[in-house]
Amino acid sequence: METYTLGETLRLELKLRDKSGIGYTAALFNRCSTGTQPVNGIILLIGDGEGRTDATVELTIQIKKETIPGEYRCEYIQVQDALGNHIRHYPDIRFRIEGVPGDHEGPELLDWRFKTE
Repeated sequence: METYTLGETLRLELKLRDKSGIGYTAALFNRCSTGTQPVNGIILLIGDGEGRTDATVELTIQIKKETIPGEYRCEYIQVQDALGNHIRHYPDIRFRIEGVPGDHEGPELLDWRFKTE
């Protein structure tokens, strides 16, 4: 599994073809649950085929201190052509992010109740 750390750039290349030209491209990744921690964290990669009919579109993102470490799985890749038609693909793409120091957990719920008058 590809693994990235703080400061590195994640690069995902998509080889695409469309007779009317390739436009907006996006890949959405969700952080996988570890069993002890809930799923939190998404990574969205965006690119553009610039109207080419055959294109290798590179989607990139730099791993920053705000990036939540863990394993990520592709939820979907959405590709739009030059006419505005779009399709979603669901490939099994995964990667890991490690070595990002800091607090990456949200607040803990201590208690709750229904308020009555």
